[in-house]
Amino acid sequence: MKIKYLIKSLIYPGIVAAVFGFLSISFSTLLFSNPEDGGVINFLANHVITGEIESQGTPFADAAGPVCNVFGYSVVTGLAITLIFGFGWVVISHFLNVDGPGKSKIYSIYWIINSAAFAGLLIILSLFVFFGGTTFLGSQFITGGGATKLTIGLLVFYVLMYYLIVLLGTARHNRSSVLLAFKLPGNL
Repeated sequence: MKIKYLIKSLIYPGIVAAVFGFLSISFSTLLFSNPEDGGVINFLANHVITGEIESQGTPFADAAGPVCNVFGYSVVTGLAITLIFGFGWVVISHFLNVDGPGKSKIYSIYWIINSAAFAGLLIILSLFVFFGGTTFLGSQFITGGGATKLTIGLLVFYVLMYYLIVLLGTARHNRSSVLLAFKLPGNL
């Protein structure tokens, strides 16, 4: 019986995941193709890549490709983490035992732990990749301010995606455990 409701509740989160996933995959494909001009390269040149590369004897073209690859891998990894944690909560919320009124509020601690682990993993990913120094080819060309901008951008994008998946996919009997999910109409 719960499987039927679980499958029905995967429709709206699936649409959200498809839209955000399409944007994410399109952007990472653009990054892996190492664009030579356009908005992405201008952003990287002005905000992310350190200004001292030319004085160190490294041409901008040699630094842009590895930086695009590092950023592309981060986008793909962030998408995978978001889908695992988002749909993981959707599945788990259908199997939590809510047998009385108001009991689902107790399960909000599980949602908070899941959300904190998700956000923490994204932050650790960004810290390891963008602030890791020479761990990844291209990360040594990223400035501290540029790494902060990339981290914040990834966090905002993937936290919004995660929250919409969780908001629209949480089981109806567990909606009070997710922030603002109780305001959704009953037939959604």
